Order: sequence, then structure tokens, then C-alpha cells
Amino acid sequence: MILSFLVEIGATDESLKNANMVVLYALSFVLMFVIVIGIAFIFSGYAPEEVSWVSGLCLGTLTAVCFTKTAIGINYLYQRRSVTLCLIDGFYMFIGLGIAGIILGTWR
Repeated sequence: MILSFLVEIGATDESLKNANMVVLYALSFVLMFVIVIGIAFIFSGYAPEEVSWVSGLCLGTLTAVCFTKTAIGINYLYQRRSVTLCLIDGFYMFIGLGIAGIILGTWR
């Protein structure tokens, strides 16, 4: 999967060597944290007894499919990127936000 991702984005050995991975991971964490804050804000409108790990999973994956995945898809249409790359990028958002939803639903 990682190899197909690198092929799809056109990464070269040179571009991978020059990447600042600390900045990349730090910014990715901050951006994902912003999305999770949005999910937590949505949960604040629910009564505590309505929130569970299942509702968290549902809200997290719904957020991934309806908002982040569609935004990625729109961007990739204009960038003329492949469907394979769109599916790969959408998959990690789906998994990541599903897990974040479980954590928030259990924590609340």
C-alpha cells in the first residue's frame, strides 16, 4: 500500500530525502486535532447517556465520509489525481477519524 501511494504521488528518492518529516508529522497532527475538536464540539450537543463508543465510531466515520473524504475527492478531481490515490488518502482519514470518534465517545 505504501509503495502504491509513493508511485501515485510521483515521489522520487530525492524528494523523499529532502522532506522534513518532523514538520510534516507535526502539521498533520495539528490539522487532525482540529478535525477532532470539531467532532467533540458536535458531541457537546448530545446528552451524556446518548454518547457511547458506537455513536463515536458512527460520528467519526460519518465525518470522514461526508466531509474530509469528499473534500479530498473534490481536490483530486481538479488536480487530476488518480482514483487510487483518492481511495488511499480517504482510507486513512476513515480509520483515523473512526478511532478518534471511539475515543471521544468512550471518554465522554
